[in-house]
Amino acid sequence: MQAESLSALLGALYRRRLVIVLILAGSVGGGLFFNAMLPKIRVAKAMVFVPQTMPRLSLNSEAGNLPSGPVVPDTSEPTRVAMTGLINSGAVYRRVKEKHPEYDLKKIRRNTKADVDNFQQLVIYAYDRDAERAAELANAVVGAFRDLMREMVEESPRRNLATFEDELPLARQAYLDAQDDRTAFLATIQSPDLRTDMEALLVQRDRLDVSLDQIELQEREAAAERLAIGRVLEGRQEFVLTNRGLSRNFTYQRALDSASRLQREIAELSVTLTSEHPDVQALRERLAVVEEQAKAEAEQLMVLSSSNEVLDPQTRDLMNQMVELDLRQEAFGPTRALYQERGAEIQQRLNQFPQYESDLSRIDEDIRKARNHLDLVGRRIEELRLQLLRGFDPTWSDTDRMAEADEAGTVPDQAGILIFCAIAGLAVGLASAVGLDLLARFRSNYPF
Repeated sequence: MQAESLSALLGALYRRRLVIVLILAGSVGGGLFFNAMLPKIRVAKAMVFVPQTMPRLSLNSEAGNLPSGPVVPDTSEPTRVAMTGLINSGAVYRRVKEKHPEYDLKKIRRNTKADVDNFQQLVIYAYDRDAERAAELANAVVGAFRDLMREMVEESPRRNLATFEDELPLARQAYLDAQDDRTAFLATIQSPDLRTDMEALLVQRDRLDVSLDQIELQEREAAAERLAIGRVLEGRQEFVLTNRGLSRNFTYQRALDSASRLQREIAELSVTLTSEHPDVQALRERLAVVEEQAKAEAEQLMVLSSSNEVLDPQTRDLMNQMVELDLRQEAFGPTRALYQERGAEIQQRLNQFPQYESDLSRIDEDIRKARNHLDLVGRRIEELRLQLLRGFDPTWSDTDRMAEADEAGTVPDQAGILIFCAIAGLAVGLASAVGLDLLARFRSNYPF
């Protein structure tokens, strides 16, 4: 603004200062008259504090129940909107009407107002000509608001508690059914203790393997022993001579008799015949042959006439051992087959154990889940009952925040009326002064 214009404006205001003073005085006087004639309305104020976090309760850990810092108001915009919206929804007014039937619902709605102050506290203003009734109405609205907030917070826990109480017998029955399934499964596989039975079968299988190895070793030992006994028997006589009878050699004796007879005949013929006679020569040749035969038979003067032989005792023992080894070898086959059959049965049962363990693990997992679910449901029921017994308090207020009759203010306030009237009168006076000065200038410039 130029200096000339500002000077002209101030000059116009100065010249019309009487108008400004008269209008200002009239405005203040009208305010005094209005304040004197207007009925006095008393306003009571009650406040309620909505903390940012609610107290918590848990049976698992006490650390979660302790606040992490000071209890401060909730400064979020959704909370501000929610508090004022809840007041203006009418639910709080209806609750005040239920507890105070003497109040009219329309009057309650008309004479109360809710706002959030700079400290994020919900402030309830109640208006009435009587200060006592105004304070009572403000406190009633605050009480209804706190009760409604508490009931709204407790509604979900109560619903959850009812749900958990309905779930508790179902969870208990599910846990019992899972245990019955385990008992029935163990009865089906005929094993009260799967791990113990499997360990016992493994021990039996190991023993059978050791027995089969022993049979194999015994069979080889028996074969080697049989071979050794056979070699020994090949070098031994089967029978031994127990007694022997001897007699003179019959051929030698006959040769001697023949020689004596031939000598006698030669002697008889020598009496009548000469030694060159052919008969004598023939007898001499026969005698020489008989003598040669006698000399040959004289080497074995005694000959075996009778003998008695029996089986060698050592040979008999060795043969008995051979028979025993043959019997043992005959028994190795059926014994091995019996052990192998039993081992196959044990292995077949052991092959079923992985599936049994898988099924049993699944059943045990179902039991664990059912047990955990049952424990969680029971724990949640205890927590909810304890929380509901203690009660939820999402708001906080005390006697210093409640309305009192002697602290009730007056509406409208006389100072406020005078200030408003003074400001309004001054503004109208200034505008009138400027307008009158402009009108005077216009008339001086255009007199016609």
